[in-house]
Amino acid sequence: MLRHQHTAGRKQSWETADTDIREFVERLVGDVSELLEPSGFVGAYLHGSLAAGSFYRPKSDLDILFVVHGSMSVEQRRKAAHALCNLSDARPIIGEIETSIVLLSNTLNFQHPLPFEFHYSETHKEAFRNDTADFAENSKDFDMAVYCSVIQKLGICLNGAPIDTTFGDVPVEYYRAAIVDDLDWILENENILESPFYGVLNCCRVLEQHQNGWQNFFTKDEGGEWAIKNLPADYHAIISQALACYRSSENVSADERRTDGHDWDRAALLSLRDYVRQQNIGS
Repeated sequence: MLRHQHTAGRKQSWETADTDIREFVERLVGDVSELLEPSGFVGAYLHGSLAAGSFYRPKSDLDILFVVHGSMSVEQRRKAAHALCNLSDARPIIGEIETSIVLLSNTLNFQHPLPFEFHYSETHKEAFRNDTADFAENSKDFDMAVYCSVIQKLGICLNGAPIDTTFGDVPVEYYRAAIVDDLDWILENENILESPFYGVLNCCRVLEQHQNGWQNFFTKDEGGEWAIKNLPADYHAIISQALACYRSSENVSADERRTDGHDWDRAALLSLRDYVRQQNIGS
């Protein structure tokens, strides 16, 4: 049960974003683009909720993909890590920066999972800042199939070459595999309890895709609204709570961000988890 009634926040897109958010993104893109010049900077591309027009300031992250011609040196990766740590410290929102740097040859000729030159997220921040990360490590990311697909559908070129000359087609089976991989984690054990509104709304939008076709992309907003219209009434209360928390204009601390500072009905969350499991989406 919600402790109080939420006031819905302003849903933002890149075109309608608060001035400080736009200025911060432009600063980030400028700083990182300059740092990538030795590798042959190609472009910077916005994806995620701000590109999709479903960005809520207290909850959403900033998702940007950079593309380069050539591989990054270990020193370049270290400089990028430190720069992004400093930018993260200066961000105007609670949500974090989520940034990957990939080769043009890979975005044009997609393989799954896609290799990347460098990835920044909150998970790596401490290791990057302390220089304990392995900057020489070469890795691949299952989620890149989603990032590149979304960029092609509704992404925004913030700097550099146009999207249609930078990204080749992502086979729909790769996109589906990446979505299902994330869903599998949410449905595993009691993981849905860790970040309830994220887990609930992602379950909803995957169910919507499962019914309406994997060539589509739906936001958390759209998934929640669809689920209230199409799922059994037993799940409407927990979905409505997830939507209210996601859309809330109320600022929360970083520690409360996963739960929106609320108690959640454990039984209702696990019941929804079990319902989604029964749909056999991964089969």
